[in-house]
Amino acid sequence: RTRYGCWCACSLLTCAWLWTVMLQVTQCFAACQKWQSSEPLLPLSADDEFSEGPFLHLLFNKLQRSLDQPYEINLTVTGLLTRLAYFPHRGLHAYLLDPFIPLGDNVRSLHSVLRQISAELALRAQRTASFQANVVNARRRLCGTSAVDAAGVQKDNLYEAVVVLEEFCKELAAVTFVKSAMYLQQCSFL
Repeated sequence: RTRYGCWCACSLLTCAWLWTVMLQVTQCFAACQKWQSSEPLLPLSADDEFSEGPFLHLLFNKLQRSLDQPYEINLTVTGLLTRLAYFPHRGLHAYLLDPFIPLGDNVRSLHSVLRQISAELALRAQRTASFQANVVNARRRLCGTSAVDAAGVQKDNLYEAVVVLEEFCKELAAVTFVKSAMYLQQCSFL
């Protein structure tokens, strides 16, 4: 195929994918409308310590161990975090999707957890021969497009985790894009 043909095919796939994310975010916004509180968020004093809470603590711990966990667990954890990112809550949106949010010294955010995973992955990739080829093979196997028999290939959680994390980061970028576009659209009607 020509480069232009590949670009057109990728553009169409991207539009369809963004449309799907926009539909999911819109449905989540609509479902949450009845739960909107008219009460403002309580201001925190300088003495209050932020806590991620037990649920996010569990999800962040699982995400941190994603390079050593089975594919199914990684899909579940990233799926839950993506669903949380859909919610139209200012605080949750900032905490999950804003990499520049000011946090305390020992407070984790999704961005800081992903940075830690990235650093660990870079170290493992340096120690592994043909790392990129193994990731490509894992992606093909997971998508069902591999010419190699899936039963004959040794399953490695590391390469599957890389594929899941790549897709998770793309999904977070799409959610951020769609939510910011929706916010700008709402502001233009005010």
